[in-house]
Order: sequence, then structure tokens, then C-alpha cells
Amino acid sequence: MSSYWKSAIEEFKKTRSLTMSAMLIAIAVILSFLTIQVSEFLKIGLAFLPKEIMSALFGPIIGMIGGGLTDIIQFAIKPTGPYFFGWTFNAIIVGFVYGLLLYKRPVSLARVAIANGFEMLVNIFLSTWYLTILYGNGYMALLPARVVKNLIQYPINVILFYTVWLILYRQVLHKEIS
Repeated sequence: MSSYWKSAIEEFKKTRSLTMSAMLIAIAVILSFLTIQVSEFLKIGLAFLPKEIMSALFGPIIGMIGGGLTDIIQFAIKPTGPYFFGWTFNAIIVGFVYGLLLYKRPVSLARVAIANGFEMLVNIFLSTWYLTILYGNGYMALLPARVVKNLIQYPINVILFYTVWLILYRQVLHKEIS
């Protein structure tokens, strides 16, 4: 097993990693309640930020588990429809990919763009499929609006995450590392 994966697994043994992850999950849950509902099938929010930060700080394994837990906790506190494992699955794979690309690696704008691009593809294709399964709407009927929304939101999410990461790094993480 490579040192990368050993390090990612070791994050589970660190009290600091677990408590910070719990706080980031709580922040993500709170931010999920501040989501703007554009239409029945389109939402815009900031809950992605703490989950992505958690994945970047603590790796793909904590990112997967934290993403899944966040989704389940959000649903338990404020259900917005029937529970569907697909949404949890999306949170798990996105947390894994963010952790894989950003944990123990230099966080560059290009890496953030690639990770967010993966999340955008998941949102466009898998989430649209889930809406079709849950509500019976035609996939192709939902797809255009979801593509437009995600293409507009993509650069905003990339810039938001990268900016928050730089501020966090300069103000908190860099001091901790030095």
C-alpha cells in the first residue's frame, strides 16, 4: 500500500481530523438549509464547500464517508422528498474524487477545476437520471436546464472553492504547517 493511502487511512486515528470533519459536516448541513430553489428540479447552494474542504484536508476516505454522512444527516433533519440512495452515492463519489485530487497534493486552480468538472458531470448525468427515476419526468426533458445551470455554476464553484482554500491556507493551514 502506498504512503498516500496509508496517510489517508491514518486520518481516522487522529482526533483532530475527526473533530474537524464533524464540524465541516455540521457547516455543510447548515448551509444546505440556505439553498436557493430555482425550480422543482434545480437548486443552488454552498453546502459543497465544507465537503470539498474536508476531502482536501483529510483525504478520499474521510471525504467519501463525510459526504455520505452529510447527505444522510441533511435528509434526516429536513427531508425534501423521498430518501434515495443515489444522492448519497453522488456525495460519496464526489468526496472520493476531491480527496483523490487534492489531498496531500498542491491545490491548484487546474486541480480544483478538474475535481469540480467531475462533480458537474455527476450532477448533470447521474442526478438527472435519479430525478427521472424518482418523479417520472423524461431524462431529455430535464437535461437541458440542468446542463445550463451546471455550466453557469461551474466557474462560480471553482472560483469560490479556490478562493476559500487560499484564504484558509494563508490564515490557518500555513501557520499550522510552519
